[in-house]
Amino acid sequence: GSFGTETTCISESLYRAGTSVSPKGAVAVVGTAQSYTHTAFNNIVDMGIFESIFVNEVKTAGEATVYGKLALNEIYPQNPNDNVYLFSTWNNLFGDPALQLWTSPPENMVVQHNQMLINGSNNFQVFVSDEQGNPIEDVMVTLSREGNLIDELFESAYTNSNGIADFSLDSSMSSGNVNVVSRKQNYLPDESFFIISNDLPEVIINTESILIDDSLGNNDSYLNPGEIATLSIEIQNNSNENINSLVAECSTNSPYIILSDNPQYIGSLSSGESAQINNISINANNLISDTDDPMIRLTVYSTTDDLLWNYIVPINFKSANLDLSYDLDSELSIGNSSDVEFQVYNSGSMSLNSLNGEINYTGSLLTFSDTNFSCGNVQAGGYASCSGNISILVDSAVINGSVISIPVSLISSNGYGYQTQSVVSFQVGNVTVNDPVGPDQHGYYIYDIGDTDYDLAPTYEWIEIDPDYGGNGTEVNIYDGGDNQDDVTSIQLPFTFTFYGVNYNSVSICSNGWISFGYTEMTSFRNYTLPGPGGPSPIVAVFWDDLKTTNGGEVYSYYNAVDDSFIIEWSNVRTFLNNSSESFQVILYNSGSETPTGDDEMKLQYNNFNNTSIGNYPVGNYEGAVYHGQYCTVGIENHLGDDGLQYTFNNSYAQGARTLTDQSALFITTRGSTPYAQPEAAYNVDEFAFNVPLNEEYSTQLTISNNGEFGSELIYDISSGPYPVSSDQIDNFGYAWTDSRQNPEIINSSWIDIENLDGITVLEFENNDTATEINLPFNFNFYDEEYNFCLVNPNGWIGFENDNNGWNNQAVFSEDSPLAAIFAFWDDLNPAYSGNELGSGEVKYHSNNNRTVIWFDDVVHWTDTDRIYNFQLVLHETGEIDINYQSMQGEVASATIGIRSPGSGEYGLEVVYNDSFVENNLGLSFNTSNWLSTEYLSGNNNQLTSGSSALYQININTSNLSSGVYYGYVISNTNALNDFDAIPVVLNAQDTFLYGDINQDGVIDILDAVRFVSIIMGEYSPSGFELLLGDLNEDDAINVQDIILLINIILSN
Repeated sequence: GSFGTETTCISESLYRAGTSVSPKGAVAVVGTAQSYTHTAFNNIVDMGIFESIFVNEVKTAGEATVYGKLALNEIYPQNPNDNVYLFSTWNNLFGDPALQLWTSPPENMVVQHNQMLINGSNNFQVFVSDEQGNPIEDVMVTLSREGNLIDELFESAYTNSNGIADFSLDSSMSSGNVNVVSRKQNYLPDESFFIISNDLPEVIINTESILIDDSLGNNDSYLNPGEIATLSIEIQNNSNENINSLVAECSTNSPYIILSDNPQYIGSLSSGESAQINNISINANNLISDTDDPMIRLTVYSTTDDLLWNYIVPINFKSANLDLSYDLDSELSIGNSSDVEFQVYNSGSMSLNSLNGEINYTGSLLTFSDTNFSCGNVQAGGYASCSGNISILVDSAVINGSVISIPVSLISSNGYGYQTQSVVSFQVGNVTVNDPVGPDQHGYYIYDIGDTDYDLAPTYEWIEIDPDYGGNGTEVNIYDGGDNQDDVTSIQLPFTFTFYGVNYNSVSICSNGWISFGYTEMTSFRNYTLPGPGGPSPIVAVFWDDLKTTNGGEVYSYYNAVDDSFIIEWSNVRTFLNNSSESFQVILYNSGSETPTGDDEMKLQYNNFNNTSIGNYPVGNYEGAVYHGQYCTVGIENHLGDDGLQYTFNNSYAQGARTLTDQSALFITTRGSTPYAQPEAAYNVDEFAFNVPLNEEYSTQLTISNNGEFGSELIYDISSGPYPVSSDQIDNFGYAWTDSRQNPEIINSSWIDIENLDGITVLEFENNDTATEINLPFNFNFYDEEYNFCLVNPNGWIGFENDNNGWNNQAVFSEDSPLAAIFAFWDDLNPAYSGNELGSGEVKYHSNNNRTVIWFDDVVHWTDTDRIYNFQLVLHETGEIDINYQSMQGEVASATIGIRSPGSGEYGLEVVYNDSFVENNLGLSFNTSNWLSTEYLSGNNNQLTSGSSALYQININTSNLSSGVYYGYVISNTNALNDFDAIPVVLNAQDTFLYGDINQDGVIDILDAVRFVSIIMGEYSPSGFELLLGDLNEDDAINVQDIILLINIILSN
């Protein structure tokens, strides 16, 4: 608001709206304190706010507002007319800057802890899990209570990977309640409390009595790395009461410590009496460092009285903590060698004897004259120079500026040996204009025509596809008249294109000089940084600027079958601000097999390059409209918006980039000098098998790990579906498709002959573009909507809601395509009985209680009666969809095949659009396994470094299922050599289960025993369901123990 007449500004009104009884309005508002304003600046603040929340994962409203202002400065670094300063000042936050922001519907957390802390205890732990019992990491747990200055409590801790928040408390705090508040982003906060009691018997731990016996180690009375020692602790009853049936048990939250020989039974402890807890075995891993806490905890409890004490056990512990560095006698350069000397600094409390190092590098870019060196003795808090004449030779294939990581092992001899793994990085040379730009985190480089020292440097070789200049391209349906008339359209790609590890079958082309793989309706005309807060993700910015297609400007595409490439050309388009002519193209190559990451490559070419969009920036709208200039953006960004390469923005070029001109070219690839460390996906299970009663839920866990080479990055995507297919054949709702060529063991062309069946009906149509409605004898479930009828369109498709008389087939997600539809073979067909004499071939259908068959029997194409198509669409009562192509004569590459959801049509699958796919005797199926779902729990989602893991939950829900066996798959798409893994899932959903009835004849008898023996002897391979019924002792195998249990069941009956 202007504050001139209003008593309350708009932002304040929105923030104050509602009451505690009737909440509405906003919890926080970022508003502009100025009536003269402009979207160019406000929008980028807004984009920066949302980028910070969803990409940078900031968690508070205050942080997000600051990020918005930083984005404003990033996009307009020249601060034109002081607008960056002004809009940073004008845009402000109404509300609590520490407000925690949720980015998804909040889940419930389960918080568990002791209800009482008895006097003498000094340790309190809180365990936090989800509703399935899985631990939740990084929950902030706060303990608080008000009291006098001495007794006041306010402490916070975060839960570890085991879901435990660990607190050290004063053992003599006064009685009273302590509040426990647990909170984490996207979880509902939890409030609970516990009681500190001084009214119960006090048992204390005598810290002076804690002893470490490491006589079998280095005998220094300290626990050291690699040692196995014994721990002794004394506890004392400080109360006036005798305590009976005491048990003591030690535990640890450290991954480097192993405890055994406990719990120990103490028995009775009289008033004032002490008891010794002896010979608890404690084993310290060689990798434990001085900064790691052994985290020894002691629990003492009475088995007869409701009494429990918890303690922190401070043991004598020493280790080292090493930092490895190096000096070079000369800078590393391509083709030359340099001598390296290593140094170590020990910031730990334990001195090391005979410290040796080993270089574990297995690549070919650097050659070490020796891989071993010695550092001698390294005192605690001291430095040491390492001996060994080591030289490094740099291979000629290295790219200048490359940073090469070298793993090094350090091992000492004292105790049982301290070990640590370190990584040192060597930079080779410095980047010049004659070197490529990059790499980004994924491994992409951008080579230009001047990088002639590299084999991958492109040459400018314009491929004209504009028919006006002799080309063979097809015009893309795009028109941009300028001044907010921007346009974008999506088209099918002729091959699967992999970009940042994700497979795409379509691309969205924008009039403003960029493409985005997949489908988007964004038409972003203002260009931004890459990766950055604005524009679509993913994006290839070929010449991202505010362009228009007036004055003969057009966009074309062309598939070159000779070299399997796809070209998109912006021909003679114009900049909106200066009307400068631009002609440029991107060439997509189906070359993923040649790159280390499996990503395909592309080339950008500029026939006519005029970077002239300077912009106009009056203050707000005081002196006319603001025009975003910032010249153009060239570069790439991934689908998450958090990785990319920017070649140029705002006429500022990246290090290594050469100024673009007419007849210049760029080549974008993940091929570079650094060998790709190969990832390998590993899973904790090979298959899942479930017995779940009807109308119940069940879950288990899947661990995915990167067991690949050191330094590798596993990029993955976990989903589920009914078929073993990659995620590009599964939509976000859960529908998937496969065909009889891809999965012949699952899908075949099961033609259903309805020719001579009673009840077959021949359909008649008002005309050859208008549908006829038929009834279904069952409720057909399609995207969770139930239908008892369908509309059969003569053009080869059926719908469930509204007809569409468009004879000219479109891409599945086109705005002109029908919704709630199944496209069996959408083309301009002309069956008989459709209002014209040229129609030939009949459309028939037949139904029973299990399925409806809709048969296009030798139906001809409108344009050519020699194009005769014989196919059928089968709707099953179970929801599965089959399409069988028996005989398809003539051109078959002009149809749309796929499905699209009801409602907004946001879900769907496009199998093919105007391209080759169909052949005779082909079977195609669509289905969903909506009883199966996956849920991310912990670890790094979508990307794993070598040696790391992530945890997912596999959910089963048998609601709305009938008794039977169901099959599905957990799908993992990765950038490993095997680009996707399909883990089979077998679900047996029944009212009741008869375990032991392995032959499933309804009784348990000697025939089942015979089958058991055959399985154990290896004479019979059981199915997943048979394994479920036969594994009576639930040890995940059928063995002799199961036969014994089976015989007992038979004899008892």
